[in-house]
Amino acid sequence: MALRTIVKKGDPILNKKCRVVTENNERLHTLIDDMKETLADADGAGLAAPQVGVMRRVCIVIGNDGEMIELVNPEIIESDGEQTGPEGCLSLPGRYGLVTRPNHVRVRANDRNGNVFEVEGIELTARCFCHEIEHLDGHLFDEHVDHFMTEEDFEETLEVVRKVRYDSAFTFIYSKRTGTPAAAMENQVPEEVVKERFDRLLAEVQAISAQVCGRDVHTVQEVLVEEPDSHVEGLVTGRMSNNTIVHFPGGKELIGKIVKVYLEESKGFYYMGSLVD
Repeated sequence: MALRTIVKKGDPILNKKCRVVTENNERLHTLIDDMKETLADADGAGLAAPQVGVMRRVCIVIGNDGEMIELVNPEIIESDGEQTGPEGCLSLPGRYGLVTRPNHVRVRANDRNGNVFEVEGIELTARCFCHEIEHLDGHLFDEHVDHFMTEEDFEETLEVVRKVRYDSAFTFIYSKRTGTPAAAMENQVPEEVVKERFDRLLAEVQAISAQVCGRDVHTVQEVLVEEPDSHVEGLVTGRMSNNTIVHFPGGKELIGKIVKVYLEESKGFYYMGSLVD
């Protein structure tokens, strides 16, 4: 597997319709594996092939229980309900806006071997299905921005963060794109207000993360080893049952195994640990 560069807004590939995948070969498998590694490294909620420069109908979405769902030639076959909330994109870093999406979505797709399956999601996962599949048709989320967040909207968002105790969040500062409805809206939010709100939200999430992640320090936990650490040689990376990332010394032979790890130090969003014999 390898990390791929995420294409940013302004690259014309993001505005083109992707081609259907017709061959389920090793090249496709490599693309999917690389996309999964890239998504994990970016700590995003989903990733579509055009976002890594490939014009194929392939995307990855983080499911309700934290697993990565591989979708080849996906199509939405059912949707209902409605939700409106903040949305961002790895191809539009530092940008966000309020977008209305279905609250429940069912998708039909192929897996990497060509087998047809169906999967459904609610709330954030439903939003991600819609968002990523739209990428495959050349659309970005900022085409759907309903309105800019008012102070009341922002306070409601903060209250949800506090009640649910989100220890991670995809936070973006939305930038208006010429030609979209957002660019023509009245009552624009001043940049200094946007920055102040962003800092408040980030501080809230970081404080909760430090509390939540730190509660398991100096304990032994089971960890599923996923891959060699992409930044430090000699380390491997895995996840606990609550999806928290753990880095610790180990070799490639541990990949795919569930091992016991002593959590030595909390880094806020992840742990550093050591393998328990």
